[in-house]
Amino acid sequence: MRRTVQHRPGVLARTVKELVTELAGIQRLGYAVDRQELNLGVWCVAAPILGVRQTQPAAVSVSACRPHLDAAEEERLGELVIAAASRISDRLG
Repeated sequence: MRRTVQHRPGVLARTVKELVTELAGIQRLGYAVDRQELNLGVWCVAAPILGVRQTQPAAVSVSACRPHLDAAEEERLGELVIAAASRISDRLG
C-alpha cells in the first residue's frame, strides 16, 4: 500500500518516504524553502531560531512575491536567514 502525505494547492502529493527525504535535506542545509506550496507566486525561505537546550521556539523567514526563484537566490536567502536566526539564537542563550 502506497501512503501519501496530505498536500496543499501548488504541491504534488508526496509519499511519506519522499517527505522524510525532503526533511533530511532541510536539516542538512539548515533552512527550508516554500516553493509556492502555500500561495502561488510566493516563495519563502526560513531557518530555525534555537533556544535553551537547542529547542526551536521560533523561526526567521523571508518571503518573495515572484514567479520564480532560482537555486542561487534560494541559497543566498538561506544563508541570510541562517545568519539572522543564529544571531537571535545567540541572544537567547
